[in-house]
Amino acid sequence: MRGAFTGAVSDKKGVFEEAEGGTCFLDEINDINLNLQAKLLRVLQEHEVRRVGAPKSIKVDVRVVAASNKELEQLVSKGALREDLYYRLKVVSIYLPPIRERPEDIPSLAEHFLRRYSRDMGKPVTSISNEAMKLLCAYPWPGNVRELENVIDQAIALSRQPMLTPEDLPVEVREGKASGFSRRREQEEEFVFPGTPTMDEVKKRYLVHVLGLTQGNISRAAKILDMDRRSLYRMLVRYKIEPYSMET
Repeated sequence: MRGAFTGAVSDKKGVFEEAEGGTCFLDEINDINLNLQAKLLRVLQEHEVRRVGAPKSIKVDVRVVAASNKELEQLVSKGALREDLYYRLKVVSIYLPPIRERPEDIPSLAEHFLRRYSRDMGKPVTSISNEAMKLLCAYPWPGNVRELENVIDQAIALSRQPMLTPEDLPVEVREGKASGFSRRREQEEEFVFPGTPTMDEVKKRYLVHVLGLTQGNISRAAKILDMDRRSLYRMLVRYKIEPYSMET
């Protein structure tokens, strides 16, 4: 608001005012601090915002779509996300699996990023070789879509030919499949109990083992363990296991 602080010489609409009558997309909602969460909760509950230094609030009519790259239920259990905000946001939930669970989407995504970055860089890179595409589809992508985007961006920047080949890809992508198999084999060999463990120790070690096999994927781990996701989350909290540390 004009005059609210030094240098404020004109009124400026905030994000929610700009989105009036439309949709506001909040990416990585899991990263906002508790203070900001309280302010966001007020917007969602009261449908109003207040500019810095303004004497009164302004009503807003905005649809909010929020995205997270972490399991929000677990953040709530840890106290990192307000429970009341979680339920305010959880009106309609859409679970989008990471691309390692839907490799059939990788070619379309890779070609999309290829067109985008070749155009932005002004480089005539127009295709991806079959060998390079096979490597992209085999890699587990711990960084999900953003990692794929960065890999294509880097490959185009370094490429000197119109087709991306395996030589244009990072070493970890070229060798990703082999290293993934070796990690699984090591995890299987480590699933050994010396001495006589307690039942809790057995359960915890087995949970860690299964999460290692699924690379931290909750849905796949729950299916292997024949339990629903909510029950699995409760066990993870009980045994203080962080599934995201299992991702490769």
